[in-house]
Amino acid sequence: MRVTEYMMLIRTQRYVSESFKRLGAAQEALVSGVRIQKPSDDPVVIGQLYRLNEALAKVGVRERTLDRAGRWLATTEAALADITSTIRRVHDLALASANSPMNDAERIGIVREIEQAMAHLLDIANQRVDGRHIFAGHRTLTPPFDPPASVGGVPTYVGDGGEILRPLGGGGVMAVNVPGDVLFNVGGIDPAVADVFVSLSELHQRILDADVEAISNTSLADLESIANHFLKMRATLGTGLQRVGWAQEVLLDAELRAESSRDQLVGLDVAEAIVAVQIQATAYEAALTATAHLLHMPGMLSVLA
Repeated sequence: MRVTEYMMLIRTQRYVSESFKRLGAAQEALVSGVRIQKPSDDPVVIGQLYRLNEALAKVGVRERTLDRAGRWLATTEAALADITSTIRRVHDLALASANSPMNDAERIGIVREIEQAMAHLLDIANQRVDGRHIFAGHRTLTPPFDPPASVGGVPTYVGDGGEILRPLGGGGVMAVNVPGDVLFNVGGIDPAVADVFVSLSELHQRILDADVEAISNTSLADLESIANHFLKMRATLGTGLQRVGWAQEVLLDAELRAESSRDQLVGLDVAEAIVAVQIQATAYEAALTATAHLLHMPGMLSVLA
C-alpha cells in the first residue's frame, strides 16, 4: 500500500509538471505568434523552413545588388539631364556670340559663363555614388578626369573604358555604368559626335578671339551633335532603369511568396492559440486540484514523511 501511494504521488507530480510545460508552450506561442519554438516541435517543417530562409537570404543579396545598380543608373540619368541642360545653355551662348554684335565686356561675360559651364561639367564627370566614381570605368576609387592646366583647357581622362556588369536574374547581366570617355566622347570615340570638352575649349577660345565664322560653321554644329549624343544616352539609360525595375518586381514577388510560405509553416491562428491556452490552463488547474486531493488522502502524510 505504501509503494502504491508513493507511485501515485510521483505520477501526479509528473502530470502537474508536464501540464505546466504545455501551458507555458501555449502561452509562448500566443505571445510570439509562432507555433514552432524549437526544431523538435516539427523536424519536417523545420527543414522546409531552413530552405525558405536560404532562398530569402539569396533574394536579399540580389535585391541589394539591384538597389546599387538602380542608384548608379538613376544618378547617371540625373547627371545626363544636368549635362543636357548645361550644353543647351552653352549652345544659346554660342548662338548669341555668332549672331549678335557685342563689345569686349559682353564677350568676356559669355566667356566666363562658358568657363563656369566647363567647371560644372567636370564636377559632374567626377561625381561619386556610394563612395565610388561612376564615370571612371573600373577605376572607381580615383576621379576619372584630371582638371585642365589652365582655365578653358581640356581635362584629361585617366579612367578606363571598363563596364561594371551586374546580374539581373535569369542569367542576364547589364552594365550599370557609362565610362567617362564614352560619356564625353573623349578623343572622338564616336566619329559622328564632337569631343565634348575639346569642343567647349575651342568655343571658349573662338569667343575670346571674336571668331564668329568658326563659331557659326563649327562650334554650333559640334554642340548640336553633342546634345543629340546625350539625348540618345538618356534613352538607353531609361531602358536600363526599366530592366532593373522589372527585375526588382520579380524579386519582390519571389520574396513575398517565400514569406507567405514561411508564415503558413510557422504562423499561428490567434483564435486557436487563445483556445489552446485556455485548455492548457484548465488542464493545469485540474492537475493542481488532483494533487491537492491526493495530498489530503489518509496515509499520504506517512508517504511524505
